[in-house]
Amino acid sequence: MGRILPDRQKLQRLFSSKEGIGGAILVVLGIAKFVFQLVRGGADAVGEIETVKEFWPSIRDGALWVYNASSLNAVAMIAGAGLIWHSLRTPKATEKPSPSPVPVPRSEEPTQRPETEKKIVIDVTPEYLMDLFSVGKTSAQSDREAAPYIGKWVKWSYAINNIRVLSSGLTMVSFGFVTATSARLVFLHFDVAWAAHLEALNIGDRITVFGRIDAIDRSEVQLWSCELVN
Repeated sequence: MGRILPDRQKLQRLFSSKEGIGGAILVVLGIAKFVFQLVRGGADAVGEIETVKEFWPSIRDGALWVYNASSLNAVAMIAGAGLIWHSLRTPKATEKPSPSPVPVPRSEEPTQRPETEKKIVIDVTPEYLMDLFSVGKTSAQSDREAAPYIGKWVKWSYAINNIRVLSSGLTMVSFGFVTATSARLVFLHFDVAWAAHLEALNIGDRITVFGRIDAIDRSEVQLWSCELVN
C-alpha cells in the first residue's frame, strides 16, 4: 500500500506536462509496428470475409500507412522514453506559500465610540454601580446586572484623589471612597486636550466630570471620554 501514492503522483505528473504526454504518444507509435505484426495475419483473414471484403482495401491501405510510418519505431520509443523520464525527473513548480499576516496587537484601551453617537445620560452613583457586585452574587449575575449601564453617560462631582499621566498621553484622575473596611475608586480618563487644565488641579480639589461608563467592578468604576464641566 505504501507504493500506491508515489506511483499515482508519477502518473499525475506525467499526464500534466507536455513532455510526458508527447513521450507517451511517441512510445505508443513506437510499439505500433510490433502490434501490427501480431495482428496482420488475423487482419488478412478478416479481409476474406464477404461482409467486409468490399471495404477491406481502404482499411488495409490505412493500416499499412501507419505500419510503414512506424518503421522508425526505435527512434520514437527512445525519444518518447526520454521525454517521459524528463517529465518525471523535473519537479512541478509549486507556488510559494503566501506569508502569514502579522498579528496586530489589540489595544489595551477600550474602543472609542463615534462622536456622533447619541449620548444616553443616566442618574446613578458610583456606589450603586459597585454594589451590583456585592458579596453573594456570582460574577455572571453581577455582569448581567451591570451590562445595561455600560456605554451610558454620567455626571459626577467628587474630590480628586490622585492625577496621573499615562504612557499613551491620556491623563487619569481618580476619586476615592475609603472606609474602614474597603477602598473604592473611580478612574476618569481624559484626552490629551485636557492635560493643561488637569495640571493645575491638586488633591482634594472638587471637580465635576461628564464621562462614559466603560467598566464596573466591586471596587472600581472606569469612565472614558471624560470632560470637565461646571
